[in-house]
Amino acid sequence: MKSGDLSFEEMLSLTSFKNNPIFLIETIFLLLNENYLYLKSDNTKLVNKNFIKKFNGIMKKENINLEILLDYGTII
Repeated sequence: MKSGDLSFEEMLSLTSFKNNPIFLIETIFLLLNENYLYLKSDNTKLVNKNFIKKFNGIMKKENINLEILLDYGTII
């Protein structure tokens, strides 16, 4: 979002979603599905970065388009 990080509650207060929370949930799902939006994890300090680098290296070597993103805690 242009204005930066917003909580779910803050997004619900936006005019487009104010009276239709299901529309917000559907919008988030569609943006996630099309890779326009990524979930951000606050648990990145708990992640074994060496394991992730090794995993990403194996995937790249095998020409598999799968990568764990350290900053987001997701796999794409």
